[in-house]
Amino acid sequence: MSHPFATLPDGRAQRRAQLRAMTRMQRKPARTTAVDPAAPLRKLFNAAPHDPAEIAGEHVKMRTCFDRLRAGTTDTDDFDHLAITINMCKVRALEIDDTLADMLERAQDAMDRCKERYNRLGRFGFDGPGMLQVLDSLDACEAIIDASSPLQMSKARDIVADQIYGKGTAARLKQEVKRARMGGRGAA
Repeated sequence: MSHPFATLPDGRAQRRAQLRAMTRMQRKPARTTAVDPAAPLRKLFNAAPHDPAEIAGEHVKMRTCFDRLRAGTTDTDDFDHLAITINMCKVRALEIDDTLADMLERAQDAMDRCKERYNRLGRFGFDGPGMLQVLDSLDACEAIIDASSPLQMSKARDIVADQIYGKGTAARLKQEVKRARMGGRGAA
């Protein structure tokens, strides 16, 4: 005779405990995830082109960071902002044109030399060719940002974050943002 559960040697109490445990497991409600009714609209909004007024501030900030780097009167925050912006634009450029991506790669090399100077001397600054390469890349970055949707730039940012900080970083950051929006509830 076959039983639906494993029995312990002649233990009526054990069998009853096993049955209770099985029925408790069946009664547990299934875990549900919160549904965001605005998610499709947000995706559609993110796929639309940038609003020119929205990105004008980003262009000004990028140029200001460059000016302070060139003058050597800045800290690592400006360097990081400019370097990440160039990296994100390079990710987008790889999807657009190889020549454009090569130009942005030369700008990345110039930023590396700028960082080496900071590590060596304690002050940021560009060499002659590096200054021109980064300045040219700013024009390209502005054009790329203008032509890209927020969704495309967000994906480029995720790729850069994963490359800099390790795989899965972008997903972890998104989860933290989701938890913060939900007030610490759910999403785990």
